[in-house]
Amino acid sequence: MRTRTLIGAAMALGLILPFSAARAAQSAATAADTLVRPDPDVVMGKLDNGLRFAIKQHPSHQREVIFFYVAAGSLDERDDERGLAHFLEHMAFNGSRNIPAGTLIKTFEDAGIAFGRDQNANTSYFGTTYTLDIPSEDDAKLSLAFRWLRDVGDGLLILPEQVNRERGVVMSEYRLTLGPQRDLSEAQQRFLTPGLRADDRTPIGDEAVVQHADAAKIAGFYHRWYRPENVTVVAVGDEPAAAVKARIEKAFAAWRNPTPQPPRAEPGAVDFARTSATLGLSDPHIGSEVEICRYGPKEPHQPEDVAITREHLADRIWAQVFHDRALRLARGDNPPFLEASGGYDVSFRVAGETCFSAAARSDDWRTALDVMTQEVRRLETYGVTDKEFDTARRAILADAEAAVASGPTDAPDRIAAAVLDNLVRDDTFDTHEEERRVYGLAFAGLDAKAVNTAFHRRWTDASPPLVVAAGPESVAEAEIAKAYAGDLAKAAPAAPIDRANRAWAYAGFGQPGQVVKRETIAQPGFTRVTYANGVVLNVKRTGFAKDSVDVHVQFGAGQQETTPGQAIDAQIVGPLLVTGGLRRNDVEDLAALCKGRQCNVELDVGREAFDLNGATAPRDLDLELQIMTGLLSEPGFRPTMANAMPTLAETYYRSIRMSPEATASLTLDHALPGPHVADLPTQAHLAGLTAETFAALVKTPLTEDPLEVTLVGDVDEDAAIAAVGRTLGALPMRTGSGAPRTDAVRLHMSDAPPPRLVAYHEGPKDQAAVNLTWPLFVWTPERRREARVDLLMTHMLQDAVTERVRQKLGKSYSPGVSDTLPRGGDQGSLTMLIETSPDAVAAVEAEALDIVAGFAAGQITDDMLEQARKPILDDLAKERTYDGWWVKVMNGSERHPDKLASAGTDLAELSSIRLDEVKAEARRWLSARPYIVESLPKPPAETTAEAVLPKAEPGR
Repeated sequence: MRTRTLIGAAMALGLILPFSAARAAQSAATAADTLVRPDPDVVMGKLDNGLRFAIKQHPSHQREVIFFYVAAGSLDERDDERGLAHFLEHMAFNGSRNIPAGTLIKTFEDAGIAFGRDQNANTSYFGTTYTLDIPSEDDAKLSLAFRWLRDVGDGLLILPEQVNRERGVVMSEYRLTLGPQRDLSEAQQRFLTPGLRADDRTPIGDEAVVQHADAAKIAGFYHRWYRPENVTVVAVGDEPAAAVKARIEKAFAAWRNPTPQPPRAEPGAVDFARTSATLGLSDPHIGSEVEICRYGPKEPHQPEDVAITREHLADRIWAQVFHDRALRLARGDNPPFLEASGGYDVSFRVAGETCFSAAARSDDWRTALDVMTQEVRRLETYGVTDKEFDTARRAILADAEAAVASGPTDAPDRIAAAVLDNLVRDDTFDTHEEERRVYGLAFAGLDAKAVNTAFHRRWTDASPPLVVAAGPESVAEAEIAKAYAGDLAKAAPAAPIDRANRAWAYAGFGQPGQVVKRETIAQPGFTRVTYANGVVLNVKRTGFAKDSVDVHVQFGAGQQETTPGQAIDAQIVGPLLVTGGLRRNDVEDLAALCKGRQCNVELDVGREAFDLNGATAPRDLDLELQIMTGLLSEPGFRPTMANAMPTLAETYYRSIRMSPEATASLTLDHALPGPHVADLPTQAHLAGLTAETFAALVKTPLTEDPLEVTLVGDVDEDAAIAAVGRTLGALPMRTGSGAPRTDAVRLHMSDAPPPRLVAYHEGPKDQAAVNLTWPLFVWTPERRREARVDLLMTHMLQDAVTERVRQKLGKSYSPGVSDTLPRGGDQGSLTMLIETSPDAVAAVEAEALDIVAGFAAGQITDDMLEQARKPILDDLAKERTYDGWWVKVMNGSERHPDKLASAGTDLAELSSIRLDEVKAEARRWLSARPYIVESLPKPPAETTAEAVLPKAEPGR
């Protein structure tokens, strides 16, 4: 079904959207203290030519994030221009007044600004946004950034030869969007809001228009819509606002577009008097989902104030209550659906839209529709309870308080996105402190009754319902209508009952553990303590992310400690572990306990270690550790863990069968010499996994293996040591070995790969992929420098493939090159995975092999090396100012002390690697014949799923 931007998602960005027609009649004389006050640190203005700007100086690790937004999106395209707004976005990277065609990526990467990561763009229905993330302390890089952005404004060349070359890249991106989900989403949108201009204006465009668009037509769109009065520039980072403002004025003040501003096309309208209707959608490759929507007039825009915020909070609460009720059902003994949610949004800025949707279990759309309908009726009939309201209120206020605490280290790109969103919507960008203040005032006049009134306004008083059911089998509209009418005809559902949660049984674990050793690890600089029970704690206080603490508990040997061949089964346990609860508290107890608090825990089952991890706030660290300690001593493994396995297995297999990249990778795995780490199990096997299976795989290491804990973040080290002592440090001594099984299987590759293989996927007939993989070596600490040489070689290959396959051939949108050199004994590899079209497979493969042959023959230069090295070094220089780097280094460092030795040498060693070392490494590994798998659309004669997984045939 369609991906929706619900109220909760908007609030996650700190935005306050305007609602309530009731506010339209209010006087303009709203008291000043009830208005939302803008962030005083945001410098806003408008140049004489109409260009708007907003600048915020904000601590950002010496970064400056710049958004250049042009209010020209797919809704502004004429019928014969559908897709040109997006095509034009691509042309911004293909030659301009100051940057010759074919040199932009190299120009920026020479400056340490990586294409696709630090420099990117995207096109939506309403506009196109160009983004840059650059070092703020470097004047030359900032000057380059603004010089290019001015070129984007009025200096693009749009040369015919570049248009023809880029067309292949645009079509490659178009191919990636193809598939049943897109087809069904577009059909659903046309059904729900017929008559809206957006119904046939997706940003990716129309294939025929894109295929035949010429430079003159793209330039025509460019010259009409790219004009200063349509542009907003947002900059957030360490650079002083006055300095950024001066750069904006210097770059854009002289820009003029002498042509008249064209009128915007009418967006269309929603028919609120339309009678109730149904739609059935089907495709064998999708799971079953249902959705019910109603529409109402979009409310007029008003200045943001307490009253508007109050109505917004009311909408947020009823949506959250519905989600929580549905989640309890989904976690029950016989769940009717995998998940369900609802909320209010404004559809394409035209109409208010309230929708409820559910993902059916085992493709049973009728049960999903019935239960979801009854839950909507329950909400409509009884509303939210006082307890539900109070729980939601406390959670919202706790989130607002947490935002205040973390605000000083908010990411600049997040702030820039929020500022831009508010400017585009003519709303107010405020501070977290202001949001907390306004919330406090808004909640003073809000209760459960007001929330229920808000829901009736959004749902009961809106247009008749529109119902959609989608699934793998065809469903007649009459059947959907009959099922929905029958659901509505049932007796009124019972009133909601507030759940009584059990007392939290894991607040204490006995006598706190005693610290028997404390030491300072000088390189890179953190504290390590050992408790009497053998638990080791690595702890580092940082100020990089305010009010945030990363917690990791590493133990055992991961997949190599589980039954051979069941690596995939073990991986599945990770995200399901918490749903099994604890022995004395179930998952509902955990959910209630964590409302309004920051606690989240997940188990990663890696190739060489288990890692129980999460992120929390300092004030909730004790609770986070209590949950982790409970899982590491008394995991619940309740049957509800496996309720969704049949549906998840079906979804998993559908997605694999549809993906050229996945089928190519699986075929490669199958072609490796045995015994294999884990062949893809059958769908029946995955569907039959139970909680008992999961327990047999991981319970022993979970409850017996020695523990190494890592805490990094905004927390006092002594407080952290005491908190771990009260929890993990208080457990009995753990007696497991934590070692790999003697029969553990490790990945290894043949020096003589099989002939080229062909796999078949069931996805769109226009999609294909090529997988080329070269064996590397088994990593050991002694081969650290060689691993870093391979890192540089991989980035050089990525640059070469991007230039020749994407930029010159135009045969792939996102060709990828990656290397893997894992710990734990698995053999490393270097892989090129290139998506393309079936008719281009041979050309793409030949080009990739030619690139590699050139590397193996030493046809690489110092210039190529430096182009790859500079962004890597810039990243490494910044990494130490992020908690993630410290976690990566410290986590597991007691067991693997080489991690500490490596941490202090990365910059120097990567800087010292010479071209002759890269040439030698390329000659050593890339001279060999690779594993080659081509993934093509399944021929019509191939009718069974088993033909795809993992059948392969000799290729060309």
